[in-house]
Amino acid sequence: MTLNLFKRQGCLSDSQLSLSLLLRRDYLAMGNFPYPSSYMTNGAGNLPAYPVRVACSYMAEPHLDGPKLLTAMAQAAGVLYNFSGTLDCFSIGTGPSPESDESANFWDYQWCTEMIMPASRDGVTDMFWQDPFNYTAAVENCRASWGVEPRSKSWPVTQWGGHNI
Repeated sequence: MTLNLFKRQGCLSDSQLSLSLLLRRDYLAMGNFPYPSSYMTNGAGNLPAYPVRVACSYMAEPHLDGPKLLTAMAQAAGVLYNFSGTLDCFSIGTGPSPESDESANFWDYQWCTEMIMPASRDGVTDMFWQDPFNYTAAVENCRASWGVEPRSKSWPVTQWGGHNI
């Protein structure tokens, strides 16, 4: 059923599908403005006002399960992936536009070289599954993706302060 709702790029495992959908929620949150905006699409089109609310509205029906749940998840993801409303299917392995993917690459490089920000989910105080931050894995990803390593775990605090805010 999932393959009918989500066009997979390459071969994604269930955990990669889950992570991709989670990251799209993160993108929607970054562009959750009270007015239509092309910020997250890099000018390729507008997300609706409060896109998180729009995405959540698809998931609001009580007792969603099976095909209904997958359809609701696809509709929620479509707020970002199908902002134009014209796509029959969309790829969860990419951003909402080629320009967005390019910007994500710039951000990823900056994250790896200057702005490493540990982020984790505990599955208790948030609505997600447990996913602790793994600094070693993050460094390995930076090496594999860009051939670089973060300056140090504490470089952002040394540079900008804020350790004990």
